[in-house]
Amino acid sequence: MELSKPLEGVRFTWAEYLWMGVPIGLVYSAGLWGLVVGSLAIGTNAWILQSGGSRISRYGLSALVSTLAIVLGVVVAGAWEFLILPTPGGVR
Repeated sequence: MELSKPLEGVRFTWAEYLWMGVPIGLVYSAGLWGLVVGSLAIGTNAWILQSGGSRISRYGLSALVSTLAIVLGVVVAGAWEFLILPTPGGVR
């Protein structure tokens, strides 16, 4: 059972690469968790942009994925820092 088409042979324009890569900016604001979430969003955006449908629907859904990735990346990184990482003095 094949869930999606492979990316082999797909040619993206430079603008599509730029559009897909927006979530990688999370690395600068959310560190490792930003990289993880941003990479998943880039893969999802690539899948969306190669799928069928109108250009407006593909870019709109891709923008939604990028926005959700940014929010999720910042929230996960903030929760990680607040809940997991130790603080000087050991008291929060």
